Amino acid sequence: MERYIQCLQVSVSFSGKEVLKDITLSVKSGQFVGIVGPSGAGKTTFLRSLLGLIPLNQGMIRIGGKDVHDVFPGSIGYVPQLETVDWNFPTTVEQIVFMGIRSTRMSIPWTTEEEKQEVYSLLKMLGLGKFGKRHISELSGGQRQRVFIARALVGKPKLLLLDEPTIGLDVKARHDIMHLLADLNRSGMTILLTTHDLNSVAAHLPWLICLNQTLIAQGPLDMVFKERILSKLYDAPLTIIQHTGVLGDLKLVAEASHYPFTARFEKV
Repeated sequence: MERYIQCLQVSVSFSGKEVLKDITLSVKSGQFVGIVGPSGAGKTTFLRSLLGLIPLNQGMIRIGGKDVHDVFPGSIGYVPQLETVDWNFPTTVEQIVFMGIRSTRMSIPWTTEEEKQEVYSLLKMLGLGKFGKRHISELSGGQRQRVFIARALVGKPKLLLLDEPTIGLDVKARHDIMHLLADLNRSGMTILLTTHDLNSVAAHLPWLICLNQTLIAQGPLDMVFKERILSKLYDAPLTIIQHTGVLGDLKLVAEASHYPFTARFEKV
């Protein structure tokens, strides 16, 4: 696989404070990558840098062989954190997805019949075919996340970036979203997502970037998902519990503690 994303000595500052420092890494075409790290580590800033929305202090970002600012907008889909969305804004499911068309295409300012068919075909594929006319506030958390994934996909991107796509969702909704993303990845799409859910990482993501302002580690799950690396990443002792049972090999990340804790195992 060719290197699709290349970051060379990338540094970013806000108000004189360095948020990202000397980030050098690459992502191959077709990879499914999780970006993990503590709050304030610069994960969202890193995604926005890949979108060309944040000026770099130094360094270079290339996507598909082009400087990030020369990449066609429709080739990158972006799903922001849903916590930033105003759910009282008067808009329907179909209108949100149509926004994805308007933002990536130089076309007439009204929706064509062909575009309507395209939007509803995508909604149907994501299990939302019956919800097009509903107000976004009427949907469950998992359904809302699928709507914004639909908005990102309608431009037919080669690269999909997602910021905390499973935050605030219940266990079933988290698994549904992760399996949906895995299916998209198997179709050839390169996917990067940020997450705080290390157990979901262990269950679903084959490649990790560990980020805490600087790059702590990157590589396949079995190489990076180690106690010493995660403890360094979060500056706190973490324990990885492994268990082999009827469900197969399971992993759980738990905070090291002198007190009892309740563990939830997730299938790897």
